Amino acid sequence: MIKVGTVRELAQFKKAIDRGVYNVALRIVTTLDELYGADRDVDNGDGGFVLIAETVQDITDIAQRYVRIDESRHEAVDVVKCGNKTYLNSLFLSNNEFGINIFMPIELAPQALLRAFPQKAR
Repeated sequence: MIKVGTVRELAQFKKAIDRGVYNVALRIVTTLDELYGADRDVDNGDGGFVLIAETVQDITDIAQRYVRIDESRHEAVDVVKCGNKTYLNSLFLSNNEFGINIFMPIELAPQALLRAFPQKAR
């Protein structure tokens, strides 16, 4: 699992992340940097961060550490197509000033997320 909260952190993973996911994640962390500061505490300050899951274990770790993604408590779900791979990008809000965007391959997505976005997810 990759966790990033700033543009600087994301840049370290540029070659490890599918281009489409990287571009959407870059847009998110750029906005967070602009609104909350690039030197903020991404875990305890306002803003939030991005998680990129690639395995079933990553999904389990996210559920244990951050948010239960198998429940329908998400604010938004979008699809990111990267060549022959499709990801879901789900936004979970903890409060008005803190959110977690979670990217995951569609084949790892829980049914609650797939039901939220059936047209684009298939």
